[in-house]
Amino acid sequence: MGGDRVLGLLPDMRRDILGTLERARREHGDAVRLLAGPRTLRTTTYALFHPDAVRHVLATEADGYRKDNRFYEEIRWALGDGLLNSQDAT
Repeated sequence: MGGDRVLGLLPDMRRDILGTLERARREHGDAVRLLAGPRTLRTTTYALFHPDAVRHVLATEADGYRKDNRFYEEIRWALGDGLLNSQDAT
């Protein structure tokens, strides 16, 4: 799901992140690739909505997935470290 030709989903995410994620789930299903930022600095993020997929990524196989990127830095700033956005033991 790409959104704007130049900025991807960045404008939509800044305006209404929950609405954008809900629209992505409704239009594209339980696993969605989200593109945000200008083409040369584009960030690819995957959103998973099915509980089994979320459990797989956040708990069962968490070591296989990295969350050290700009998106998670912003989430950490807003929400602090938690299961959703923490990376490695601190």
